[in-house]
Amino acid sequence: MVILASRPKRSAWADWKSTWHSRRRNGGKPRRRWAGSTAWGRAGRRRDRLCQLVKQDGKLVAVLVWCAAAWHLKARDETVGWDAVTRAKRLKLVVQLRRFSVLEATRHPNLASQCLGAGLRELVGLWEGQHGYRPLLAESFRDPESHAGTVYKATNWVLAGQTKGSSQDHTDFYVPSGRPKKLWLKELAPKACVLMRARELPQACQGAEVAGGGAARQ
Repeated sequence: MVILASRPKRSAWADWKSTWHSRRRNGGKPRRRWAGSTAWGRAGRRRDRLCQLVKQDGKLVAVLVWCAAAWHLKARDETVGWDAVTRAKRLKLVVQLRRFSVLEATRHPNLASQCLGAGLRELVGLWEGQHGYRPLLAESFRDPESHAGTVYKATNWVLAGQTKGSSQDHTDFYVPSGRPKKLWLKELAPKACVLMRARELPQACQGAEVAGGGAARQ
Protein backbone atom coordinates (compact mmCIF):
# COMPACT_ATOMS: atom_id res chain seq x y z
CA MET A 1 0.00 0.00 0.00
CA VAL A 2 1.46 3.34 -1.11
CA ILE A 3 0.63 6.72 0.43
CA LEU A 4 1.04 9.79 -1.80
CA ALA A 5 0.78 13.19 -0.12
CA SER A 6 -0.12 16.60 -1.46
CA ARG A 7 -1.46 19.97 -0.38
CA PRO A 8 -4.82 20.05 -2.11
CA LYS A 9 -5.40 23.38 -3.84
CA ARG A 10 -8.97 24.21 -4.75
CA SER A 11 -8.34 23.32 -8.40
CA ALA A 12 -6.73 20.00 -7.49
CA TRP A 13 -9.55 19.18 -5.08
CA ALA A 14 -12.10 19.96 -7.81
CA ASP A 15 -10.23 17.69 -10.24
CA TRP A 16 -10.17 14.88 -7.69
CA LYS A 17 -13.89 15.18 -6.99
CA SER A 18 -14.62 15.19 -10.73
CA THR A 19 -12.61 11.99 -11.20
CA TRP A 20 -14.21 10.41 -8.12
CA HIS A 21 -17.76 11.14 -9.25
CA SER A 22 -16.92 10.04 -12.79
CA ARG A 23 -15.90 6.64 -11.45
CA ARG A 24 -19.11 6.56 -9.45
CA ARG A 25 -21.21 7.22 -12.55
CA ASN A 26 -19.33 4.50 -14.40
CA GLY A 27 -20.14 1.89 -11.80
CA GLY A 28 -17.21 2.44 -9.42
CA LYS A 29 -19.31 3.87 -6.62
CA PRO A 30 -17.09 5.18 -3.82
CA ARG A 31 -17.68 4.05 -0.29
CA ARG A 32 -18.16 7.37 1.42
CA ARG A 33 -16.81 7.94 4.90
CA TRP A 34 -17.10 11.71 5.19
CA ALA A 35 -15.79 13.14 8.44
CA GLY A 36 -16.39 16.79 7.61
CA SER A 37 -17.17 19.27 4.90
CA THR A 38 -14.05 20.70 3.35
CA ALA A 39 -10.29 21.08 3.66
CA TRP A 40 -10.66 24.85 3.50
CA GLY A 41 -11.37 27.23 6.36
CA ARG A 42 -13.67 30.20 6.73
CA ALA A 43 -13.98 32.53 3.76
CA GLY A 44 -11.57 30.33 1.82
CA ARG A 45 -8.58 31.02 4.11
CA ARG A 46 -5.91 28.38 3.81
CA ARG A 47 -4.89 26.38 6.86
CA ASP A 48 -2.35 23.64 7.36
CA ARG A 49 -3.71 20.55 5.68
CA LEU A 50 -2.63 17.33 4.02
CA CYS A 51 -4.22 15.10 1.41
CA GLN A 52 -3.22 11.42 1.35
CA LEU A 53 -3.95 9.35 -1.75
CA VAL A 54 -3.82 5.65 -0.98
CA LYS A 55 -2.89 3.30 -3.81
CA GLN A 56 -2.84 -0.48 -3.85
CA ASP A 57 -1.35 -2.38 -6.79
CA GLY A 58 -1.07 0.93 -8.62
CA LYS A 59 -4.76 1.79 -8.24
CA LEU A 60 -6.31 4.57 -6.19
CA VAL A 61 -8.36 2.99 -3.41
CA ALA A 62 -8.87 5.74 -0.83
CA VAL A 63 -8.37 9.41 -0.01
CA LEU A 64 -7.81 10.98 3.41
CA VAL A 65 -7.87 14.74 4.01
CA TRP A 66 -6.41 16.14 7.22
CA CYS A 67 -6.68 19.77 8.30
CA ALA A 68 -7.08 22.18 11.21
CA ALA A 69 -8.75 21.05 14.42
CA ALA A 70 -12.04 22.35 15.77
CA TRP A 71 -11.52 25.40 17.98
CA HIS A 72 -13.29 24.10 21.07
CA LEU A 73 -14.46 20.58 21.89
CA LYS A 74 -15.30 19.95 25.52
CA ALA A 75 -14.63 16.20 25.40
CA ARG A 76 -11.30 16.65 23.58
CA ASP A 77 -10.11 19.47 25.81
CA GLU A 78 -11.01 17.52 28.94
CA THR A 79 -9.12 14.50 27.59
CA VAL A 80 -6.01 16.57 26.85
CA GLY A 81 -6.33 18.39 30.16
CA TRP A 82 -5.26 21.81 28.92
CA ASP A 83 -6.73 25.19 29.76
CA ALA A 84 -8.12 27.70 27.24
CA VAL A 85 -4.87 29.68 27.00
CA THR A 86 -2.75 26.59 26.34
CA ARG A 87 -5.28 25.32 23.81
CA ALA A 88 -5.19 28.62 21.92
CA LYS A 89 -1.41 28.48 21.69
CA ARG A 90 -1.08 24.80 20.84
CA LEU A 91 -4.20 23.83 18.94
CA LYS A 92 -2.17 23.15 15.81
CA LEU A 93 -0.83 20.05 17.58
CA VAL A 94 -4.26 18.55 16.81
CA VAL A 95 -5.13 17.57 13.24
CA GLN A 96 -8.60 16.65 12.07
CA LEU A 97 -9.51 13.86 9.69
CA ARG A 98 -12.07 15.75 7.62
CA ARG A 99 -12.60 13.28 4.79
CA PHE A 100 -12.00 9.57 4.44
CA SER A 101 -13.32 7.92 1.29
CA VAL A 102 -12.81 4.37 0.05
CA LEU A 103 -13.58 3.49 -3.57
CA GLU A 104 -16.30 0.87 -3.56
CA ALA A 105 -15.05 -0.84 -6.73
CA THR A 106 -11.76 -1.72 -5.01
CA ARG A 107 -13.22 -2.69 -1.65
CA HIS A 108 -12.36 -5.93 0.08
CA PRO A 109 -12.58 -7.02 3.73
CA ASN A 110 -10.59 -4.76 6.09
CA LEU A 111 -9.56 -2.36 3.30
CA ALA A 112 -10.88 0.71 5.14
CA SER A 113 -8.97 -0.05 8.33
CA GLN A 114 -5.84 -0.90 6.32
CA CYS A 115 -6.02 2.44 4.51
CA LEU A 116 -6.63 4.42 7.68
CA GLY A 117 -3.85 2.56 9.47
CA ALA A 118 -1.42 3.21 6.62
CA GLY A 119 -2.40 6.88 6.55
CA LEU A 120 -1.86 7.25 10.29
CA ARG A 121 1.59 5.65 10.10
CA GLU A 122 2.69 8.22 7.51
CA LEU A 123 0.76 11.20 8.86
CA VAL A 124 3.22 12.65 11.36
CA GLY A 125 6.24 12.48 9.08
CA LEU A 126 4.39 13.86 6.07
CA TRP A 127 2.83 16.65 8.12
CA GLU A 128 6.21 17.64 9.54
CA GLY A 129 7.73 17.62 6.06
CA GLN A 130 5.08 19.97 4.72
CA HIS A 131 4.39 22.20 7.70
CA GLY A 132 7.54 22.08 9.82
CA TYR A 133 6.18 20.55 13.03
CA ARG A 134 4.89 17.22 14.32
CA PRO A 135 1.24 16.94 15.42
CA LEU A 136 0.47 14.93 18.54
CA LEU A 137 -3.25 14.18 18.36
CA ALA A 138 -5.81 13.38 15.66
CA GLU A 139 -9.56 13.96 15.92
CA SER A 140 -12.49 12.88 13.80
CA PHE A 141 -16.29 12.82 13.94
CA ARG A 142 -18.93 10.28 13.03
CA ASP A 143 -22.70 10.38 12.95
CA PRO A 144 -23.76 7.69 15.47
CA GLU A 145 -26.88 6.98 13.42
CA SER A 146 -24.87 6.16 10.31
CA HIS A 147 -21.57 4.69 11.51
CA ALA A 148 -20.66 2.32 14.31
CA GLY A 149 -17.04 3.47 14.32
CA THR A 150 -15.67 0.03 13.48
CA VAL A 151 -12.77 1.40 11.42
CA TYR A 152 -11.74 3.64 14.33
CA LYS A 153 -11.80 0.81 16.80
CA ALA A 154 -9.70 -1.31 14.44
CA THR A 155 -7.02 1.41 14.29
CA ASN A 156 -7.00 2.12 18.04
CA TRP A 157 -8.83 5.42 18.22
CA VAL A 158 -10.60 6.26 21.50
CA LEU A 159 -14.21 7.38 21.72
CA ALA A 160 -13.97 10.60 23.75
CA GLY A 161 -17.61 11.68 23.77
CA GLN A 162 -20.10 13.58 21.64
CA THR A 163 -20.22 17.06 20.14
CA LYS A 164 -23.06 19.45 20.95
CA GLY A 165 -24.29 19.16 17.37
CA SER A 166 -23.89 21.97 14.84
CA SER A 167 -23.39 22.38 11.11
CA GLN A 168 -21.82 24.98 8.87
CA ASP A 169 -24.17 27.08 6.75
CA HIS A 170 -23.49 28.98 3.53
CA THR A 171 -22.32 32.07 5.45
CA ASP A 172 -19.61 29.98 7.13
CA PHE A 173 -21.17 30.23 10.58
CA TYR A 174 -22.06 27.22 12.70
CA VAL A 175 -25.70 26.73 13.60
CA PRO A 176 -27.42 24.06 15.74
CA SER A 177 -28.17 20.92 13.72
CA GLY A 178 -29.70 18.75 16.41
CA ARG A 179 -27.39 15.89 15.37
CA PRO A 180 -24.51 15.41 17.80
CA LYS A 181 -21.58 13.41 16.45
CA LYS A 182 -19.27 10.98 18.14
CA LEU A 183 -15.79 12.37 18.73
CA TRP A 184 -12.88 10.00 18.19
CA LEU A 185 -9.29 10.76 19.25
CA LYS A 186 -6.00 9.10 18.33
CA GLU A 187 -2.69 9.85 20.03
CA LEU A 188 0.10 10.22 17.46
CA ALA A 189 2.89 9.82 20.00
CA PRO A 190 3.26 8.07 23.36
CA LYS A 191 1.74 10.15 26.19
CA ALA A 192 0.67 12.75 23.63
CA CYS A 193 -1.77 14.49 25.99
CA VAL A 194 0.93 14.88 28.64
CA LEU A 195 3.26 16.41 26.07
CA MET A 196 0.57 18.80 24.82
CA ARG A 197 0.15 20.44 28.23
CA ALA A 198 3.82 20.26 29.28
CA ARG A 199 5.65 23.46 30.16
CA GLU A 200 7.84 23.03 27.09
CA LEU A 201 6.98 21.13 23.92
CA PRO A 202 9.35 18.64 22.28
CA GLN A 203 11.62 20.36 19.78
CA ALA A 204 9.90 18.79 16.78
CA CYS A 205 6.52 20.14 17.95
CA GLN A 206 7.47 23.70 18.83
CA GLY A 207 6.64 25.04 15.38
CA ALA A 208 2.97 24.44 16.16
CA GLU A 209 2.91 26.87 19.07
CA VAL A 210 1.21 30.12 18.08
CA ALA A 211 -1.00 32.82 19.58
CA GLY A 212 -4.14 30.99 18.44
CA GLY A 213 -5.53 28.82 15.66
CA GLY A 214 -7.88 26.06 14.68
CA ALA A 215 -11.20 25.81 12.93
CA ALA A 216 -14.67 26.56 14.12
CA ARG A 217 -16.60 24.94 16.94
CA GLN A 218 -18.38 21.64 16.26
